[in-house]
Amino acid sequence: MERNKLFFGIGIILMIVSLIIPSLLYFKVAQYSSGEEVTFAAVGTIGLTVVPVCGDGICDDGEDCNNCPVDCGVCPSGGSPGGGSGGTSTTQVNFKFDPDVIKEELVQGDSVTKEVNVTNLGTRSINVQLSVVNLKELVFLDKTFVSLQGRGVEEFDALIATSENTEPGVYIGNIVGAASNVEKSLPIVLTIRGPEDPIIVNVNIPKDYLSISPGGIVLGDIVITNKLNETLSVVMVTSMRDQKENVLLDRSDQIGLFSGENLFSDKFETSWDLELGYYFFFVEVTYEGILYSDAAVFKVEGPGDRVTGFILGDYLMYLWILLAIIILIFIIWVLRKSISKSKWFVTFNKKKKEKKEEEIVDRAGLIRLTISNLQRLKVKSKSYYGYELIEEYSKIIRYFFTKFYSVGSGLTFEELVSVLQKKNIKKKRKVIAFITRIAHIPYYYKLMPEARFVTLIDSSITLLKSFKIIKSEKLKKKKGGKKKEFFRKEKK
Repeated sequence: MERNKLFFGIGIILMIVSLIIPSLLYFKVAQYSSGEEVTFAAVGTIGLTVVPVCGDGICDDGEDCNNCPVDCGVCPSGGSPGGGSGGTSTTQVNFKFDPDVIKEELVQGDSVTKEVNVTNLGTRSINVQLSVVNLKELVFLDKTFVSLQGRGVEEFDALIATSENTEPGVYIGNIVGAASNVEKSLPIVLTIRGPEDPIIVNVNIPKDYLSISPGGIVLGDIVITNKLNETLSVVMVTSMRDQKENVLLDRSDQIGLFSGENLFSDKFETSWDLELGYYFFFVEVTYEGILYSDAAVFKVEGPGDRVTGFILGDYLMYLWILLAIIILIFIIWVLRKSISKSKWFVTFNKKKKEKKEEEIVDRAGLIRLTISNLQRLKVKSKSYYGYELIEEYSKIIRYFFTKFYSVGSGLTFEELVSVLQKKNIKKKRKVIAFITRIAHIPYYYKLMPEARFVTLIDSSITLLKSFKIIKSEKLKKKKGGKKKEFFRKEKK
């Protein structure tokens, strides 16, 4: 017993250590410039080298409009690239749009006004020129530029207006802002529908998938509403496209649409070399030659700050968790004898055994009850015989097999056979052959002879009596093997 306690104590200590060490060493460092030192009381002073990553929203040293347009903006034609490599330029000029995406659904002839804020992320005053790309006939700005003080915020309105002649479909464009050598885009997705469209397509990307890293998965939740009072067979095409509407990935399926809302989901796994930026999840449904569509936008960003130095990564963290599990299994194995003798384990086994015995008693009682019902039916047939007795026989047999094998209630004989074929039961072939033979008895075009009906009942009773039920006394196994007994011969 003392030995078990020793092993138990050592195991607990190892498990605690294996959980505490990773929590002390595993930490994330964000937004530090190269060469800074970070001090942690539990770990000490560690020199960290932070590699700037494109996609973090900040135009760091070493980044410019050529190698990181997501953070530093797109280089204007003829302009020199700016970056964080020194002096003035784009390290100090940086701004953002809020919201960062506009997605609207309009019916032909409708309009809506969206408020957009431009925030200066730098300390110097800037002028941001505003323009619309690809949607000049649908999107109108109330300002062509905004002036921003350091860390200032300015607002402008974007009027989205359609006419009754606007073609239904999905329109993609951008509101572009340019300041010095920095150019940034605000993606716009407009879905225009007809007032009498029989099919309405909606796609939304869950919050956890709105921003992914290259190689990540994007998921789309799709709702297709069928306004007609009939089931339709349509073709649904899902695709992933870039801002130039080039199809990168696509999938086509023939689907059925019930009247009302129909829910679907689809996903795409992006490639590891995918460029950073905005992409679109398209859903198109074709019915009677007409296309109904919708789209949602998501962003591919950098995987986060990379920190070189003595810290543990995700995979090493998983190894520590695996080590803790192995130690826990080792403790259980060492103490298995003590656990098997413990009060709670003995009580658990006792309840499990009692439950098994109750099930055995119930099954034996079910057989006796069914045989009694069949014998009663046999006696009843001597005074009256008709279709009602055959129906009653069918119900008795079906009830017995569904309860005996715990396969649920309300099954037909065909469904019962299908379920039992997948189960591992004794005398499977004999039972299935019996059920198959009687499956169509209630539906004979004419009444079977009484003598045949009596023979059927007798064969059913014989089958039920062949089910051997183990009695509870036989469940008890003798502990240990056979022991040799030695007797002393008495001296005469």
